[in-house]
Amino acid sequence: MPEIPSVSIHELQRRIASGEPITLVDVRTPEEYEKLHAEGALLIPLSDLSAATLQEKLKRHQCPPGGPIYVLCHSGRRAMSACEQIFEHLPNVVHVQGGTLAWAQEGLPLESGPEEEPC
Repeated sequence: MPEIPSVSIHELQRRIASGEPITLVDVRTPEEYEKLHAEGALLIPLSDLSAATLQEKLKRHQCPPGGPIYVLCHSGRRAMSACEQIFEHLPNVVHVQGGTLAWAQEGLPLESGPEEEPC
């Protein structure tokens, strides 16, 4: 399997600050997501993830087509598993190192509650 691209929270933060449109997907459970998640992250639990479900959700939320899809979880393991699972069909997935834990530690915007906002 080809190597899955990864990005650090610092690099992702730089991309956000530069105005790059960011598509962020959280693969944790709905309960984890509702407690706290990265601002603007779409929820697709790892147990429900497939290339088709991801593409459908991104289309429904009008996410920018063709750009990188940044995948995160709590600390990074499930996100890497998710990327490996769909990389063959969606090679634009990018693993977010450190996940939501690193996102929070860097002071990036967080939300709680169910998913509501589009990309």
